[in-house]
Amino acid sequence: MLTIFERYLYRQFLYINVIYFCVIMGLFAIIDLFDNVDDFLNQTQGGTFAVVVRIVQYYSRQGMLIFDTASSPLIALSILTAILLLKRNGQVKPFLSAGIPTYRILAPALLLGVSTMVCVKMVNREFFLSRFGHYQHASRGGNEKTSHLVVPKYDHGSQILIDGWKVVPEDKRSKRPLFFCLPILQGMT
Repeated sequence: MLTIFERYLYRQFLYINVIYFCVIMGLFAIIDLFDNVDDFLNQTQGGTFAVVVRIVQYYSRQGMLIFDTASSPLIALSILTAILLLKRNGQVKPFLSAGIPTYRILAPALLLGVSTMVCVKMVNREFFLSRFGHYQHASRGGNEKTSHLVVPKYDHGSQILIDGWKVVPEDKRSKRPLFFCLPILQGMT
């Protein structure tokens, strides 16, 4: 069971993580929009509201990848910031003067915070990036569906080479699929 101080430190750690992520996401969106606002304006059909909706959709999908990339440094920065805020506000000195070691004060809340962020990163990878990862390659303003070149793969279970021209993940289909049944060579299994 966490003490009141440890719960406070845990909430502060998560709050700092959210603030840092919003700052990084905002900076990314603003810097990227400076270069690519023309793509959104030229390729989006409709008025200003349609352009804003398309921009929000695009950057919310990009946010999943940015969170996955930036979450490890964010954890380190959040730990340092939480410790510095405790030291700056003089909240550690009473514990130290009572004879409680520093690691006993900080370790439970920060370990819980780090494990929470790692779990959030795993959920992001397993559930969001795996479903919406193909949107990372979408054009900025266009409504056309993304397509990817097919990398040929050999299925050892069925002994079939799977190839094709392109894959469209949104429709869950491939364009010009090719399936080759390769003969089994003697002595090579």
